[in-house]
Amino acid sequence: MDVTGSWVNQNGSVLTIESEVNGIISGKFVSTKGRAARGISYPVIGTRNHNLVSFSVNFQSVEQDLRAITTFSGRLEPGSTPAIHTMWILAREFEDPKQTKPTHVWNTFLTNSDVFTLEEG
Repeated sequence: MDVTGSWVNQNGSVLTIESEVNGIISGKFVSTKGRAARGISYPVIGTRNHNLVSFSVNFQSVEQDLRAITTFSGRLEPGSTPAIHTMWILAREFEDPKQTKPTHVWNTFLTNSDVFTLEEG
C-alpha cells in the first residue's frame, strides 16, 4: 500500500507523508495539541518496513523551536479505512512554553498512543 498522503489522528493533527523512497519516508506534521506547536508545520523523517512504520517529528521550524522531538512507531493496517496505530515518545528540554524551566531526566519524556487514518481525496 502507498502511504503517501495526509493522515489525521484522533486529535485532528495531520501527518503528511510526501514521499517514500526505498523505505525512507519524509513529510510534515501539523499538531492541534501542545502549547506552542499548534498549527505550525514541522519536518518528518522516518522509515517503513512493510506494514511497520516509524517516524520522528522535529519540533523546530523557522517559526518556532520547541526544543522537542517526538518519535512514533507503529503498524499500518490497510483496508477499507487504512490506519497507522502508533505509540509515541516525546523528549523535551523544557517544561514550559517560555523555555525557562528545564526538565529533569525523570520528566523529559511523555508517552502515549495515536491512530492516524488516511484522509480521502
